Amino acid sequence: MNNIYDKSGKNYYKPEDKKIITANNESISSNDSIIVGFNNSIYGYNNTIFGSGNTIDGSDNLLFGNNNKIFGSGNTLSGFYNYVRGDRNQINGSKNEVHGNNCSINGDYNHVYGVENTINGSLNIITGNYHTINGDKNFCNGMFNSINGDNCIIQGNHASINGNDSKINNTNVQSSVKLVEKNSIN
Repeated sequence: MNNIYDKSGKNYYKPEDKKIITANNESISSNDSIIVGFNNSIYGYNNTIFGSGNTIDGSDNLLFGNNNKIFGSGNTLSGFYNYVRGDRNQINGSKNEVHGNNCSINGDYNHVYGVENTINGSLNIITGNYHTINGDKNFCNGMFNSINGDNCIIQGNHASINGNDSKINNTNVQSSVKLVEKNSIN
């Protein structure tokens, strides 16, 4: 059975009656969520779930998959075991973790802490804002960085790597490493 609550967490929705039952056993209108699956818990309104074992605390989320947790609104998820704390994120993959807003992930096992970040790949970590990663096993820290490759590290701002096995450590300096292997800029 799915458990649906209003935002306060005190009022319980009975899907079979299409009513919310308050703590005082009063009936109010439903939260307009659509659920296809089992053992989902929803705190909020206008959520759509196709899957089982999901938890949503927020509104206007769209979820396809199982065992995901969303704490925010306007998120779109497709996959399994994802964790989202923020608004308007787009995730396609599994075992991703997002703490922020307006992020996009296509891949698995990624961790994002910040806003407006984009990942296409797996096993990446982003801390900060406005990063783009296309590749696997990368780390970005700071703002406005870009990696197109694998096994790269950027710590700083306004840096770009196009290649593999490269590293940039800078502070507020525009740096770039292009089409090179095993480079390091400090």
